[in-house]
Amino acid sequence: MKHLVWVLLVVVAAHLSIASATSLRSEQIANAKKRNTETKNDFVSPLIVGGENADEGDYPFMSALVIVSSTVETSVTVNNTGYDSDSFSFGPDGQATGTLVDCGLAGTECTGVANSICLIERGDFNFSDKALNCEAGGGIGAIIYNNVEGPLDSGTLGNDFDGNIPVVAISQQDGAALVQLENATASIAVNTLPGTMQDSVCGASFLGDRWVLTAAHCVDSEFADQYRVNIGEYDLRDGADEAIAIKRIYTHPNYNSDTFDNDVALIELVESVDATPIQLADTATTNQLTIENAIAKSIGWGGRTGYLPGEGPTGNFPDILQEVDLGLLTNTQCRNELASSQGISANNTGITNQMICAALDSGGASACQGDSGGPLFVQTNSGAQQLGVTSWGIGCAAEGYPGVYARVSSLLGFINATRFGVGISGKANITNSPVNVSFVQQYTITNNSENTVVPTITLSNQSDFSIDTSDCTILTAQQSCQVELTFNAQTQGSKTASIALSTDIQDTPTNGITVQGFAVAATPGLESQIGTVNSAVTLYSGGDASWTSHTLGGVASGNISGNEESILIASIVGEGTLNFEWSVSSEENVDEPTEPFDALYLIVNGEEIEFISGDVNFTSQTISLPAGTNLVEISYRKDRNVDEGDDQGRVRNFVFTSIDGGGNPTTPPSSNSGGGGSVAWLLLLLIGSLGLRRFAF
Repeated sequence: MKHLVWVLLVVVAAHLSIASATSLRSEQIANAKKRNTETKNDFVSPLIVGGENADEGDYPFMSALVIVSSTVETSVTVNNTGYDSDSFSFGPDGQATGTLVDCGLAGTECTGVANSICLIERGDFNFSDKALNCEAGGGIGAIIYNNVEGPLDSGTLGNDFDGNIPVVAISQQDGAALVQLENATASIAVNTLPGTMQDSVCGASFLGDRWVLTAAHCVDSEFADQYRVNIGEYDLRDGADEAIAIKRIYTHPNYNSDTFDNDVALIELVESVDATPIQLADTATTNQLTIENAIAKSIGWGGRTGYLPGEGPTGNFPDILQEVDLGLLTNTQCRNELASSQGISANNTGITNQMICAALDSGGASACQGDSGGPLFVQTNSGAQQLGVTSWGIGCAAEGYPGVYARVSSLLGFINATRFGVGISGKANITNSPVNVSFVQQYTITNNSENTVVPTITLSNQSDFSIDTSDCTILTAQQSCQVELTFNAQTQGSKTASIALSTDIQDTPTNGITVQGFAVAATPGLESQIGTVNSAVTLYSGGDASWTSHTLGGVASGNISGNEESILIASIVGEGTLNFEWSVSSEENVDEPTEPFDALYLIVNGEEIEFISGDVNFTSQTISLPAGTNLVEISYRKDRNVDEGDDQGRVRNFVFTSIDGGGNPTTPPSSNSGGGGSVAWLLLLLIGSLGLRRFAF
């Protein structure tokens, strides 16, 4: 079967919703295009939506954040019968013919597969581990079949896969048929065809030299630096070979993935580009234009099918750059219009001073999913001036729901400090931590000015935070250094601190960051309820509601409402293995399971590992912990939309066994990762009495 394989593993962003923010980027865009969703909503004219083809050459600053892909052909033949198949990204090319041998789940080295084709069921273990276990046993090729109905597509072996055998994917139905054909002669092939293609993830605007401006939610993925940027793009069918690699991504340090506040990021390319840049509008210009309700232009390659709030998704994605004219609104006008449409207070619409709105009074035209990151701009005598970065909206081109953009003039401090001065980057949210237990988070300070500078770093709230700046005494041009922020709260609750920067060189632009953490208190006695009595383990609980013992054993999350969180943290001292069982009964996003509405999350030492959502019975987890103090968090989080099921997470049989064999003598349950997925998503936020979801464009 011939299909596209993305050059990188794409992690999709979640339906963030007050409206509608899924930016349908990466695989979501690809899947929407594949479905060719072109259904017209009777109330929203798909006339970007409501726009038209731009003229080639009009917008040389317009850029596309793209995934470059290759076309791969695969084939599977068993006893001279062909079966539909797909490839795995990062898999090697190759051909193999041999006896078909059932290797089950291939969780360990396959046996009896020398010079054979391994038949492997999906589940429990990574695709890469399955393929390597086949090869380790002498297998010369692997067929992995789905464990749920339908084909197995969009699989990946990971960009660090070092196996050498061809690996193909088939459907559950075909896999069941091949199980009955064990010992038959099988042939498989994987062949990458010459040439490349590109698919737009988001829009962006070229600022000059090596800098590109886009939306933060477009690059909110650990794989985003593997995207490429096509400057001056017009027709996505051309120019994949001209896309430029990314050197570094600078996300606004106070970007909020829940609310889309400060939704901007700067991309530094690996090389400078000779192209016409766009100018950035200042505060006075922006304010004057919004007061006048001036006409601005939005451009991009997003979906052209509009939809009402609560409906969608969009579709009809173009290859040719689209443009649409929209009227600017003051933020007061925008808040009032959104409030009237939703029947809520203007203060609850989510429009901040870092945002700007644009719309047609009658609806029918707007940016839409896939247009994220592109510019909102006006044409002036001195050239195009950018006012906004396409960010989010409720519905798409629906009357009464303006599109929302990051306000460039309010974010110039970050933009200028990153391009020309000294800026700080890192996470604004510190992982939830126990009271009186230290958690260290690192931040990077980068000098992109042309001067050597001596930075001065100051910290507010030194009661709950401390900072080590010893690595940042002096910075030459283009040099970076690291500072370590320690969060050690003395009392429970939400804690905030600001890190400010200045330098010894006058007029050097700088930007700081405001960080926030939540401290939870110890809960004596909860250890025996959860299934562990171990001096190395201390339990803490809090957030909006503490965890408590459950009548059926173990512990359960507290009773929380919309947009709240019930936190359970185990502080575990020493190297060893943690085993536990967890379950959840919650609202589930059945359309996009990787983008949960309500879910139970697992975070280990600040890194989100997995989640389960919906109705999931108890499944086992096994975690290897390094030496030192480890923080293992299990938190139940809700959006602000719907209550379903028991609306609760549960944990039991929580057992830590130290590396030297000490610890709780209880026999640990078997390892079986269940029900969840990789956690690289934008957390859900729902607002308003109508529960309308906000999606990133």
